[in-house]
Amino acid sequence: MKSPIKHYEPLSTNASIAALLIRVVFSFCLFYGHGLGKVKRLFSGEPIRFLDPIGLGPEISLALATGAEVLGAFLILIGLYTRWASIPVIFTLLVACFMVHGSDGFSTQEKLFLFIIGFAAVLISGPGKYSVDARINSK
Repeated sequence: MKSPIKHYEPLSTNASIAALLIRVVFSFCLFYGHGLGKVKRLFSGEPIRFLDPIGLGPEISLALATGAEVLGAFLILIGLYTRWASIPVIFTLLVACFMVHGSDGFSTQEKLFLFIIGFAAVLISGPGKYSVDARINSK
């Protein structure tokens, strides 16, 4: 049975440059601006205080958000399993935007919304030819 999400499909050169730019900028910003802080919180040794918007407990919620924002962002950055990696990233951002910050107003949600749009573009377009996925599929 074929996967409903194509792992890789070639894009034109211009579209591949755009995909690379979107992947690198959004992934780096998510990794550096959000993921690294969560890694520090996760391994600080202090009691974990993290919102539990989907009822898994604060420790698991923090670990899942950290995984999406660090591992997911890294995979998208290098273009490896890009479309698959974008799914947990988008889910994490949707939870943050609409469940955690749902009552905070648009000025707080705006950055998260822009991240969601950026990673949705990655999910739709794929990684482009300047990616590990393209290298793997060219062999």
